[in-house]
Amino acid sequence: MSSSGEEDEPTCRICFGGAEDGELIEPCKCAGSMALIHRSCLDAVRVSGFDPSSLVKCGLCKENYVLEGTGGGPRQELMYTVGRYLGLRFLALFAAAGVLGFTPRLVPGAAQELQVARNPVVNHFSVGGVATLILTGGYAVVAFVGPLNLANLSRGRWGSRRNRDENLQATLALLLVVGLCYLLYHLATSTYRLMRTGVPVALDSVRAANKRERERLAAKYPVVDRRTGAAPPRRAPQPPRAARRWWLFGLLGSAAAQSTVPRRPSTGIPPRFARNLTLYHVNELSEGVVPRDMDVADLGGEIFFEMRALILPIECAAGPGGLSGGGWPGDCDNLELYGTNLVVSKLVVEVDSRWGQYGLCNECGPDGVDAFSKLPCTPGSYFCSCVKAPLRIQECDTPDTLKVGRNNLTQSFGRWAAGTCTWDQYIARPWTCWAMSVVAKTGGAWYSTFAASEGSAWRVVEVEKVVTKACSDASLYAAIEARDSVKCFDACGTASSSRNTASSPRNTSSPCWIGCFYRTILGAEGMLPTGAGRPGGLTYDALAQAWEAPFASSDPSRGGCPAVAVPDMTGTRPGVVSVSRRRRRRLASRGG
Repeated sequence: MSSSGEEDEPTCRICFGGAEDGELIEPCKCAGSMALIHRSCLDAVRVSGFDPSSLVKCGLCKENYVLEGTGGGPRQELMYTVGRYLGLRFLALFAAAGVLGFTPRLVPGAAQELQVARNPVVNHFSVGGVATLILTGGYAVVAFVGPLNLANLSRGRWGSRRNRDENLQATLALLLVVGLCYLLYHLATSTYRLMRTGVPVALDSVRAANKRERERLAAKYPVVDRRTGAAPPRRAPQPPRAARRWWLFGLLGSAAAQSTVPRRPSTGIPPRFARNLTLYHVNELSEGVVPRDMDVADLGGEIFFEMRALILPIECAAGPGGLSGGGWPGDCDNLELYGTNLVVSKLVVEVDSRWGQYGLCNECGPDGVDAFSKLPCTPGSYFCSCVKAPLRIQECDTPDTLKVGRNNLTQSFGRWAAGTCTWDQYIARPWTCWAMSVVAKTGGAWYSTFAASEGSAWRVVEVEKVVTKACSDASLYAAIEARDSVKCFDACGTASSSRNTASSPRNTSSPCWIGCFYRTILGAEGMLPTGAGRPGGLTYDALAQAWEAPFASSDPSRGGCPAVAVPDMTGTRPGVVSVSRRRRRRLASRGG
């Protein structure tokens, strides 16, 4: 009877928790065990979903959510923003006309000649409006024709006095028409750009919006529970950190952009697409810390890279290039995993968020052949190959190298895991499921920073800290071993050296140690083909804390690592910043 009651208890389709873990709502038309979801889990899906439409509709049943909003929701907010945009521009034009309406009073006798209306107020703004359009047209002509060509119009070419008056009137009329067309053109194009990319509630803009902006939208437009028709109290949304551009018409002639945020250093990255990312990279110290033609990762992506590499001693047991474990032979020859002086760098990188083709960038081996693509390369240098089709890999070249490549691991490795982690595979090679199940917990992304696009699509803003990979690995392994609640490592015995001591160093190539490592991370069920994504084992926050410990301090008792001295990068490439003095002082104060 108790088991039947537990089966009937409503649970969240994401975390499998009950009502005691949070409010359960029915946001869409999904039925059965998929009907209910915690509001917090739903908001997390809306914020982190790969498809931008996940903000407004269910990814399973494709039903649009009923959103609780103000003023009619996102569409009404769009219309309001466009109306405000146009209103301010016409207000600027009206102000310019009011100022230039005083111009005839500055010229003796001109006030009587320029009487176009009986009402003095109407006449004032009419004259000012005409003057505004003429000045705008003059600006447009100068901008397109150039001041040198205008200077060639000498006084003698105007002819007689009568012809000069007629030519002057014709010129002013032409400038009036040009000015009007110029203003209408800029008004139309600016409004179009605003509707396409200037309002974050538009779906096209959401695709390029950052996580903070999507969190703001999810908070501003909560999903209504279809069972009760209720929504939670709305939290005050935080304003987006976006530059706002105001264009002054008339007297200024054209657009004069002003930003309400601090100006960025001059680079080739458009400000509205620029994003600062905290990224990590493993490479030989001799290659430097600026990732030219290298692959870097965010926090989740780097944790997955490290966890994925733990099974290589089993996969590569047949020697370099071996496939005893069913893995990719390039992993067994990856010099970023088997180098002699490897370091891990934590960088702040400004990137252009208009992503491109992801490249497999790795150090070329001594035989002059890329281990991943089998293409010829220069030994000792980095080589990038791009997958163009399932059976076609070629060297990355223009236009691939003009953008920062991005690989969403949940999409790529998640699909791969579905095909490789089956019960048939598990019986023969269970470790393939261990590695692939990690990506369901970490997610993350890998990025390709090509040398050809440095300064135009990416640049290193700051090198936060560089540590040796040996110290980083030791800190991470100790943190995971300390969280072994079932004493799995102890069961491996002394032959596998499950604990790192002076008399018995840690043996990370032992199948027992590797299995216990994944057992601690994933939990017992998470190691099975049906257990990917189960909430067992360590949480993502616990993994992130263990990974970040070497960079957080230099105290070994807290998992910290001393900083590795890196050469000053000032002047090596445009747009590259060296390790900041502030950061160096902070590391020195921590004993690094």
